[in-house]
Amino acid sequence: MSSALDRKKNDDIIDEEEIDMTSMPLEKKEPTPALAESEDPNYFDINPMRKNCTFCSQSVVTYVEHEVNPLFGLSAIACFLIFGLLSAIILPVAFMVTKNAVHRCSRCLQKMGEKRCFGLPDDYSEPIWHFRLGKCSIITSRIYAIVGLVCFSILAGYYVYMRPSMVKDNPLFHHN
Repeated sequence: MSSALDRKKNDDIIDEEEIDMTSMPLEKKEPTPALAESEDPNYFDINPMRKNCTFCSQSVVTYVEHEVNPLFGLSAIACFLIFGLLSAIILPVAFMVTKNAVHRCSRCLQKMGEKRCFGLPDDYSEPIWHFRLGKCSIITSRIYAIVGLVCFSILAGYYVYMRPSMVKDNPLFHHN
């Protein structure tokens, strides 16, 4: 039993060689930058980037502000007209998705550029349409996009305006 106690005491004693940390070189790890890099001066991402400011002529890391897309008001009204009170579920998600990332110079605070996270086609006469939603994109031909939007509008209108009249015990449906 005494040998077990002696072994425990020896395990509890720490050698000075184990404690001496001054002789060991410390490894300095450089933090990995979360900056987006691009050669194109007109390209902006949703993350801060290293750019040359055209106003103060300095190389800076941009300051990013998230602003609401100007089309959000119109889409909120359209959503309310189509879905009624169900739009209270959809609008907070749409608000978060349609924000724009505005890059400003960290020294002079001038607007350097903007990344639009929500985008419709630039030219509706083009045969290929490009829809952007954050970092996701849908690229489709014009005819398929129009057919899809018409089908979605018809189904949404049917669901919101016609479906409540099909249920007999619906208190929202007024019987004459």
